Amino acid sequence: MTNFDFLKNDERFESFADVAISAEKILHIDAASSVLNCRRAMEFAVKWMYSVDGALAMPWQDNLKALMDSEDFREVVGKDIWVRMKLIRTVGNNAAHNPKKITDEQAVLCLENLFIFLDCRNVYVTERTDFRLDFCQFFLSFGRFINLYSYLFGFCF
Repeated sequence: MTNFDFLKNDERFESFADVAISAEKILHIDAASSVLNCRRAMEFAVKWMYSVDGALAMPWQDNLKALMDSEDFREVVGKDIWVRMKLIRTVGNNAAHNPKKITDEQAVLCLENLFIFLDCRNVYVTERTDFRLDFCQFFLSFGRFINLYSYLFGFCF
């Protein structure tokens, strides 16, 4: 179980659900890969938003920075979510292009921010009026246990 399993309940989120889930599952195997998958899931979700929201006009470039920096997009997501997204994009770019090691703490922060962004998108497109808001740290610890168990006994769950 992961924090992102709720995305599997809605077929509209299939373009980014599996990437978000894998970002959490690989956290304790490779923090940098986890961060890269956070960034990928966020980019897929942003592109999905542009494809379904008539209020969002596609900017002249379709890279993540241009999509996020669009005034229309910033207005839709709000400042708090946009700052969280910027952190994911920045740390993700560092993971891809900077030799400095990505820490588990950075990866967890990216996962938590991705969760908040995607939960807001879930509320945005569904009839829900509540935010889940609870990023469950237990799922991260459980993932570490599963990885260790698989390594020790040679099989996966």
